[in-house]
Amino acid sequence: MKLLVPHDSRPVSLDLPRKIAAIGADVLRTPPLKWLGDRDRRGSAASVLRWLHGNAGAGALFASLDFLLFGGLVFSREPSDPPFRPGEVVEKLRLIKELIPGLQIHAFKSVLRDSVTVRDAESLRLWKSMAEKGAHPQWFLDMRNRNHGFDLDLLTAAAAGVFDTLVFAKEDTAPGDPFRRETDELEERAREDALARRVFVTTGTDETALLLVARAAGGGNDAPPSFFIHPAGARLESAPAYENQPLAETIARQARICGCAVTGDAENASIEIIPHFGSRAPEDVFLLQLGGKRRFRTDPGAAENTLALVASRLAAGKRVALLDCAFINGGDAALAAQLLKRKMFFSLFSYAGWNTLANRSGCLIAHCAVLWRALQRAGAAKQRERVLKKHLAFMIERLAHDCAFSSAARGRLIQSADPAGNFDDTLQASRTLTEDLAAELKKFMEHASGAVLDSFLPSTRFVLNGAAVKRAWFPWNRAFEMDARIESDITLMSVAPP
Repeated sequence: MKLLVPHDSRPVSLDLPRKIAAIGADVLRTPPLKWLGDRDRRGSAASVLRWLHGNAGAGALFASLDFLLFGGLVFSREPSDPPFRPGEVVEKLRLIKELIPGLQIHAFKSVLRDSVTVRDAESLRLWKSMAEKGAHPQWFLDMRNRNHGFDLDLLTAAAAGVFDTLVFAKEDTAPGDPFRRETDELEERAREDALARRVFVTTGTDETALLLVARAAGGGNDAPPSFFIHPAGARLESAPAYENQPLAETIARQARICGCAVTGDAENASIEIIPHFGSRAPEDVFLLQLGGKRRFRTDPGAAENTLALVASRLAAGKRVALLDCAFINGGDAALAAQLLKRKMFFSLFSYAGWNTLANRSGCLIAHCAVLWRALQRAGAAKQRERVLKKHLAFMIERLAHDCAFSSAARGRLIQSADPAGNFDDTLQASRTLTEDLAAELKKFMEHASGAVLDSFLPSTRFVLNGAAVKRAWFPWNRAFEMDARIESDITLMSVAPP
């Protein structure tokens, strides 16, 4: 049994780690939902810390320090006094570690974003002023200094052995990286002997729990996978929007957090990552939808190049993970549709196209690492069947979240708000979300439903009898993200050894 204290109650914080862990047959216990708060209500860190004491026998704890310090990620961006100081949280975690022999604590903490939380139209205007113009009020600068001091205190605790792993992730960097000194100082400290190989500094935030789940999935006994990244020109070597380091460096750091590595040897790599870019720099789908656009498409040439490369590497018997980087905050729906039409989507080892590029690359790396290790451990055919079915269901959910919702249904729902483009008005939109998501997912699945399809395992085929959206909703009462209950009916025809 393993424990998860998430950043908050959002699906990416709470559900996504559990679903990735389930591929490797890990069960993540989480605190009661009522203690995790929401967009407007601070979670109860005190209740969660008490809850941790009652989990004797747990082998690992994945803990958001933003939650334990502030009551949730969004509340780490507020100047009000937090419920706890680092010393208090560290002491409580040290005592929990003494109470539960053998417990490993894998902690993650955001480095404060360069702007505010977007809750409504007014905060969206402030976000743009701060993120795009660098206009930071004094209260924000004071808050940054407080949070950075907390981060340095946590590094001291890591050196004392309280954390088995500690990941700092810089959230939503503004153009020019105006607060670079913070991550530079953290990186310099992380290179000290007492912290080396246990403390990591990278970009992103929402994917950090996934990376640590993948790290612990190895158990120290499984040979980790290696990744080869196919060249994608200057895009890989430059920092994407909202991030403070090149995408290639992000992927390499995320692989190291998982206990894996990136290699330049394509032929001997365990998994090949194919980044998909359009001809232009990735645009933010969500901001475009707020501006009135509903659908987006990359140029056909870029999509065809990616499709051809995927087809050739699959034909060569390689395990291929597709990192969809054509847009930010949504996948390339046209590309996904072609992958399904050409019967290649479910032959992929992984796919990701959600939120920022660091979020999706972290999800992709973690999914690959857990899946790889689960297959290495799977002995009997029944075990491999369970792993494959969990993986295929996960791929369907990525299709639903990253493409059917983020790049298709969400744009129409935003325009149905009152007034149009008010992303915070989800009351009217939520009434049709289930139907809209089901209709969009059905369009994607028309070439897959009922067909005999190849999986990534050789000589292993399956029939996708259906994927039904039973319910979809806005858990944080905003149109940025949704949650859904999707039931997949999959019949495996044969399950080959990995």
